[in-house]
Amino acid sequence: MKLARYLGHRGTASLVNAVLRRFSNEMREVTFPSPETHFRDFLAEWFSYPDWLIDLVLELGGEKDAEQFCLWGNREPDFYLRLNPLKATEAQLLTAANAEGIKLAAMPLFPGYYQWLGGGGPSLSSAILRDGLASVQNPAAGLVVRLLNPRPKDKVTDLFTAPGGKATAIAERQHDQGYIFAVDKNSERLQKVVENKGRLGLKSILPITGDAAELPEREVHCVLADVPCSALGTLPKNPDVRWKKNPEDIVRLAHDQARYIEAAGRHVCREGTLVYATCTITPQENREVVRGFLSRHPDFALESAAEFVFGEFVDADGFLHTFPPRPGLDCVFAARLRRKR
Repeated sequence: MKLARYLGHRGTASLVNAVLRRFSNEMREVTFPSPETHFRDFLAEWFSYPDWLIDLVLELGGEKDAEQFCLWGNREPDFYLRLNPLKATEAQLLTAANAEGIKLAAMPLFPGYYQWLGGGGPSLSSAILRDGLASVQNPAAGLVVRLLNPRPKDKVTDLFTAPGGKATAIAERQHDQGYIFAVDKNSERLQKVVENKGRLGLKSILPITGDAAELPEREVHCVLADVPCSALGTLPKNPDVRWKKNPEDIVRLAHDQARYIEAAGRHVCREGTLVYATCTITPQENREVVRGFLSRHPDFALESAAEFVFGEFVDADGFLHTFPPRPGLDCVFAARLRRKR
């Protein structure tokens, strides 16, 4: 009731009160489908998911993975920091965090990443973020950068870069010795890249305002195409996505993604690398986009993600795929493609 009054007005509070009173009076009449006989309907109603999404996760992983996905999507989001090795060591970061009363837990599977413990989440008012000792980033996003594996001095194009989490991670991985063309068509969002670049003390990132599908060709060693998607892999942070997206949206997005991966491929030099990535789980936006591209481009070949990331996050086809999700991790998909000629 207090929340209703705070977010709404007297009428909102009265409506919420009436609904809660009626539910209390009629609670015994409310029934849910049985998990033993109607598992799909049980998941949809008990965990509050649309039927089409339950059908999808059941198809992807069966009942066990589907229930795990529903539980994961209804969790409070966890927050993580990525150490900026150009400004601090692990000891310096932990000391600075301790001075502010911030508790961080190292993550053995993800070197350089730390879980933010305690109430609330990271804020730029914290000196460790304000002074560029670290950035907020989910470790699953870090796996995508590991898959790209840029070397110092490499030229990299990061399409759809804003707000710059992966571009700055690439720069740090290259010890700020590369050339990163950070592209986004939204100039306001691109300003976030400029701000993060300055905060972290990075010089190798060149922000460029432009449409990824219409950029002039510029051959580089690595291209990251982290394309716009249905974002079903970020439900703890964006719970309403499940209701805002529908199967028609998936078809439309997959059509656009096919154009984007085509555009991205044009920038890859001979023996260069293209990483296609999303933060969603639908096959239409993920493996089908990649397979379609490979069928049209025999000069590209899939390289197994197992050479670059932990095996538990690599599926049978060699794609990076954090599904079923682990608590705290986003669901990401990524494919590493090598240009042969």
